[in-house]
Amino acid sequence: LLLGIPGVLVAAALGLAAESALAEAHRREEALLRLRGASEGQLLRLTAAHAVLAGGAGAAVGVAAAVATVSVVNGRAVWREVPAGRLAVSISLALLAGAAIVGLRLLRLARAGRRSEVATQRRLLERGWAPWWRRRRVDLVAVAVGVAILVAYAFTGGRLTAVEGLALSLLFAVLLAPIALWLGVALLAVRGALAVSARWARPGRARPPRTWRGAALRWIGRRPARTAVALLFGILAVAFGTQVLAFVATYQTGRQADAVAAFGADLRLTPSTGAATPPPRPGPAVAATSPIRLVPARAGADRKTIAAIDPVSYPQAATVAPRLLAGSGVEALARDPTGVLVAQEITEKLGVSPGEVLAATVYPDDEERARNVSLRVVGVFRTFPPTDLLPELVVSTAGLPPELLPPPDFHLARVAPGRSPASVAAELERAGTARGFTVTTVEDLVRREHRGIASLSLAGLGRIESVGAGLAAAVGVAVLGAFLVLERRRELAILRTIGAGPAQALTGPTLEGMVATLGSLAIGVPLGLGLAVLAGRVLGLFFFQPPPLLAVPALPLAALGLLVVGASALALGVALAAAGRRSPATVLREP
Repeated sequence: LLLGIPGVLVAAALGLAAESALAEAHRREEALLRLRGASEGQLLRLTAAHAVLAGGAGAAVGVAAAVATVSVVNGRAVWREVPAGRLAVSISLALLAGAAIVGLRLLRLARAGRRSEVATQRRLLERGWAPWWRRRRVDLVAVAVGVAILVAYAFTGGRLTAVEGLALSLLFAVLLAPIALWLGVALLAVRGALAVSARWARPGRARPPRTWRGAALRWIGRRPARTAVALLFGILAVAFGTQVLAFVATYQTGRQADAVAAFGADLRLTPSTGAATPPPRPGPAVAATSPIRLVPARAGADRKTIAAIDPVSYPQAATVAPRLLAGSGVEALARDPTGVLVAQEITEKLGVSPGEVLAATVYPDDEERARNVSLRVVGVFRTFPPTDLLPELVVSTAGLPPELLPPPDFHLARVAPGRSPASVAAELERAGTARGFTVTTVEDLVRREHRGIASLSLAGLGRIESVGAGLAAAVGVAVLGAFLVLERRRELAILRTIGAGPAQALTGPTLEGMVATLGSLAIGVPLGLGLAVLAGRVLGLFFFQPPPLLAVPALPLAALGLLVVGASALALGVALAAAGRRSPATVLREP
C-alpha cells in the first residue's frame, strides 16, 4: 500500500493531465460534430468507445510491461506466483476505476451539450485558469487532513480508534497522512508559483519585454495552465520517486543495523560439540571475546530464557549496546551479582520495576536440579543484543551457582581495529586457531534467517518504482510539451510570418518545458524526502533497533534527476524539432 498507491495516483495524474491538454481539441471536435447533425447519444457512444479502446490497449500494454519488468528483476516468471483470486480482484478494481472515470467523462460531456459553448468560454476567460482543486482549496484541505492525522497519531500512539493493532497504525499513520501531504503540498506549491507569476506578469506592473525570453516568461505568467499542469505532474512523480528511493535506503540501513543487533558482535565462536570447551584463543586478530550462556528458568507461571553474561567482558566484545528503558545496564550487574535486567514485557506481565525482587526458578538441564533464586531488578531493557536469542532476563554469571551454569552456548568476539569480520573469520578458519569452534559472521545469520519483514530486500522494488517514477515525470513533461506545441502551432506560425526565426518562435515552449522539469525537481525532491521521513516511522514496528530518521541515497537521487531531465529534454526536443520543420503557410491553411 505504501509504495503502490502513490504510483497508481501518478499514473492517474498523467491521464488527467493528458486529458486536460486535449480538452480544447475535444470541445472543438464535439462542436463540429453537433453542427453536422450528431446527437448527444451518438457523441456519448463515440466517447465511450474511445475510452474503452484506449483503456483496453493501455491496460494490456501496462500489464505486459509490468509482467516483463518484474520477471526480469526476479529472474523468474511472475505469472506462476500470482494467485488467481488476487489477480481477479485486481482486475475487477481496475475495471471499476476505469468505468467510474469514463462515467465522469460522459457526465461532463452530457452537461456540456446542454449549455452554450460561447457562455462557457466567456466564463473561463473572465475567471482565468482556475481548476476545480484551486477553486475548492483541495490543497489546503489535503494538508490539513495530513497534519491532523499525524497529530492524532502522536497523541494516541498510533491507535486512532478503540481497536488496537498494527493494521490501524499502518492505515492512518503510514498511508493516509503521507498521501494527503504528498497531494496537498504539491498542489500548494503550484498555487504559490501561480500567485508569484501572476503578480509578476500583471499588465499594470510589467514593463515592455526587451527579449524573447522575457516575453516568454511573461507569457507563462499570463497563460499558466499548461505549464502548471506539467509542473504539478512532475512534482508528484519526482516526489514519489524520491520517496521510494529514500524509503528503500532507510529500510536497508535499518535492516543492516537490526541484523547487527541480532548478531551482537563482529564474530560468533560456537563450540562444535556439546561438551565443555575452554575459551577460544583466536590470536591478535580478535580484540575481545565474551561467553553467552542460555539458562532455562521460570518466572511466575511461564518459562523464561535467562542470558547469563560476563559483565566485564561483554561490553568489550559486543558491538551494539542494549537499549534501556529504566534503571541501569550491564555495569549494574558487575556491581551487584544478584541483579537482573528484565525485558519490557516482563515488567508488564509480572508488575516488577527497578529495585524490586524477582523470584525465579532455574532449570540448568532437568527439573530435578531446579533451584529457586531471588534476583533484584536493576534495569529494564527494550532490546539486549544478541536480539535473535530473545532474552527475557539477563544476569551475571557470578549471580548463579556454578553448578547451575551450563557451558557457553557461544562466544561473542570483536575483531581488532582496522580488520574486517569476514577476513578475520576466513583467517581463523584457515589457520585453525579457533579449533573446536565454528566461526560465523552477521552475513551467515542474515542468510539463515528467512522470516519477518526484516529479511526482505526492497532493492528490486526500489529500482522498478524509482525508474518508473522518473520515466513518468519525463513522459508527463514530454507529452504536455508536445500538446503545448500542437496547441500553439498557429501562434508559432504567426510569429514566423512577422519575422521571428525558428529559435525565437520556439523560445516560449522551450522555457515552459524547462520551468516544468527543473521546477518539478526543485520542489519534488525535498517533498519526497520529507514524505520518506514520515513513511520510515513504520519501520520501528518491525525492527528491534530504531531505524535512522532518513537515509539519503545521493547517487540514486542524482540518477533520478538525470533521468527526468534527459528524458524530458529528448522528448520535448523531438516535439519542438517537428514543430520547427513545419511551414507556417501549411499550418495557417489547416482547418
